[in-house]
Order: sequence, then structure tokens, then C-alpha cells
Amino acid sequence: MIAMNFEHTMSRYGRAVRLSLLMLVVILIQVAPAAAQYYYRDPGPTIYIAKAYGAIDLGPMQYTGGISNSTPTQIAGTDFSNRAFVCTSNDGQNCPNRIVSGNVSYARISAGGSQAAGHISYAPTRWNVFSTGAVSVAGMPASPSGCYANASETKGLNDSGQVVGACNTYYNIRPVIWDASTNTSRILTTDYSPAGAPSPGWAFAINNSNLIAGQQLQEAVLWNGPTAAPTKLNTGTLSKATFVSDTGFIAGEWRYNGQTRGFIRNPNGTIVRTLLPNASTNWTDASEIGAINNSGTAVGYTYRTSDQYNTRRAAMWNSDGTFFDLTANTALPAGLTTFTWAGGINDRGEILVLGVVNGQQHAFLLVRGTGPIVGSFATY
Repeated sequence: MIAMNFEHTMSRYGRAVRLSLLMLVVILIQVAPAAAQYYYRDPGPTIYIAKAYGAIDLGPMQYTGGISNSTPTQIAGTDFSNRAFVCTSNDGQNCPNRIVSGNVSYARISAGGSQAAGHISYAPTRWNVFSTGAVSVAGMPASPSGCYANASETKGLNDSGQVVGACNTYYNIRPVIWDASTNTSRILTTDYSPAGAPSPGWAFAINNSNLIAGQQLQEAVLWNGPTAAPTKLNTGTLSKATFVSDTGFIAGEWRYNGQTRGFIRNPNGTIVRTLLPNASTNWTDASEIGAINNSGTAVGYTYRTSDQYNTRRAAMWNSDGTFFDLTANTALPAGLTTFTWAGGINDRGEILVLGVVNGQQHAFLLVRGTGPIVGSFATY
């Protein structure tokens, strides 16, 4: 009798344990949607597919100005009233309210996050940036002799306050560096055009070793310091070097089979084109790069030349040119179907992208999730 009662008790205990385990499984299944920014729900009721990225909505943004390696992540951009702002990833959808200038302006953040530079009504401007995202106006040298007043654009900067861009002169557009560390500025050296005038050019980026990426006579070049002569990258006409990392990776655009394609130049001098999805599955024939990090990973977008605006799709490429679709690798926020542009990537792999939500363009910070990054099965 005692044994029977013991067995009966254990039987009830076993059923209770099994019931508790079953309830725990049900609870876990119900909790799964809380990780929605990292997971994609398959058509089945309880299957969740881990995605490579989750997305943080940063609010409406017209143009991206890059992201930093600092923590929290510093973000620069331009709102739809053409006003520059600087914020952090902690600001979320409040980012566009962190205006640094109420005038027509543009801002780009440095890799270290301590500096931002841009132009206000085409007058070069620089800001000190703090970890909270707050900024203060910093000193900026006057434009070089020969530059017309309020006719300059800044394109890139490093953590020492050296800013590069271009200005309008009597001859043409000339590449410029504004050096806050020495309070000087100068027009960069360019070759002479066949007509005997200095060649037109742009300086688009400068790293912390003073390596400057740009363009002269519609060809990508590199300046090894502000006083050096330009070196051609052998990417042909209609090319430009738009980004340079601290590790020596260079990214830009060139013409490939008659179409615009991004390129990545490795520190050893090897140049690769950014690959595209196979034409039979997603017909695109062109690409542009929006940023590159110290690992040589670049981001930007692909598109079809005949319909660029409606076919833009955010993309990522490894240093060997391998293509990855950022939309397909992200658990998309509600109301969004496609990321159209990627304009920043830091060394943690966070990516700044644009996408349309309910008819309005927003910026999103993609953060790494638990899923694998899946590449295109066929590229060309």
C-alpha cells in the first residue's frame, strides 16, 4: 500500500514536471517575437529565422553623413529642411532634432567621432563633437587665396581636424584642404590640363595618416599628404576615389563595361570591382559606394541605370568584391520593404542606411544580430 501510494505520488509528480516543461516551452515560443528586430518570422506560427542585422529607427533623414567608431555611435546627416544634425545611436528617432545649424548646411562625422565638418551656405565649417552628441563650433581656416567666397564644399575629414573638399576658382573647381591643426589651407597640387590651366579636381576623403582620396581630370587619384603631387590609381577616365580608410583601403567609382561600378583598392594595390546580383534574378547593372571601414568592407547601393531612383537597393561588399544584400539580411521594421542606400559603416560592423517608411524616408542603424550574413548565390 505504501509502495502504491509512493508510485501514485511519483506519477503525479512526473505529470506535474512534464506539464511545467510544456508550459515553459509555450512561454518561450510566445516570448520569441520580443526579438523581432533580430528575427524574421517564417509563414509558420512558431518558426523564427535569425537574421544578420536588426534595425534602429533614427527618424527622417535626407542625406547621410557617416557614422563613427566611438561608443555610443555618432551619426551625422541632413534633414529635409537641408539642416545638418549630429546625434548618437541613443537618440533614436530624436536624431533629426539635434540640429547644429538652422541654415542650409551639411555635416560629416570623423571616424573617431570627435569631429564633424561641413558647410553652411557653402562656407566651410567645423564642430567639436562630444560623446552625448552635443557639438560646439570649432575654428576653421579661411579658404585659400584664389577661392571665391562662399563657394566651397567640404567632403571628408579626419580626427585631427583636417578637412578636404573643393572650391570654385577663376579657372575651375580645385581640390582643397583646410587644416585646423595649423590654421592653414591650401589648394592641392594637380597636373596641368592640355589648355595649360591647372586641372579641375576634388578631394573627397582624408585618413589619419594624411592620405587624401580624390579626382583630377575625371580620374581617380591619391595624394600622399597635402603637399604631394597626385598619383593616378589606374582606374581610367570617369572614375573617382571617394573614401580612404586608416588601414589604406580606398573605395570609389569607375566605368566597367559602360556602366558605373564601385571599386575597392586593397592596400597592396589590387583593385576589384563590386559585384552585382545575377541579372536573371535581380536585374541591376550599376553600383556606387557610400563608405568603407578599416577591414575593407564597403557599403553603398546597386541600381538599374535606366531607372536609378526606383531600383536603388542598399548593398555591402567584402574587400574581394563579394556582394551582400542588406535588405535580405535584416529583420525589417514594420512598414518598410527595402533599404535604398547605405552611407556609413564602422569597425563594429554597424551600418547607416536609408529606407522609406509609410511614404517618408528614414535613416536606420543596422546592428549585428545572431544570424549569418548571407551572400548572393550568383554575381557578376
